[in-house]
Amino acid sequence: MKEMEEKLDALMAAYGRQLHAYRSVENAAEQERSLIAEGDMDRLLPLLQAKGETMEAARAEDAEIQRIQQQLAAVFALETFTVSGVLEGAPARYRQRLQALAERIQEVVDALEQLERNESELEGQLRELADTHQGTGRISQSAVRQRARRAYRKEKP
Repeated sequence: MKEMEEKLDALMAAYGRQLHAYRSVENAAEQERSLIAEGDMDRLLPLLQAKGETMEAARAEDAEIQRIQQQLAAVFALETFTVSGVLEGAPARYRQRLQALAERIQEVVDALEQLERNESELEGQLRELADTHQGTGRISQSAVRQRARRAYRKEKP
């Protein structure tokens, strides 16, 4: 069942790339906080654009992850992929790989939850920056939001 090993390895690698992307975005958060505090829109917007591109790369991994999960679900006659479902039907020789996969998935979930908390905080700080700029007449709040949304490629809520 070399094919099974290859699928598990490919799934692990895709989650690894996704985790790396999420952590890269997380690592940029401190710089983003500083730039917001300084009101440095010239350096902030490229940072937001880079974060957006990194998030797009992470989202692109979703398609690969889903494709492999569907293949594994089919092999084990599962309606949907779950590590526990695959563990039940997998030969013992795959258990270690599956346990490592479960741990990697948890790392991705944890990183994404942290990222969402930080992004919510940063969005609030960006709104405050927009309000400050609006008050000084330097730039309107909607212009800041529009520029940030474009840079970060984020749709209107």
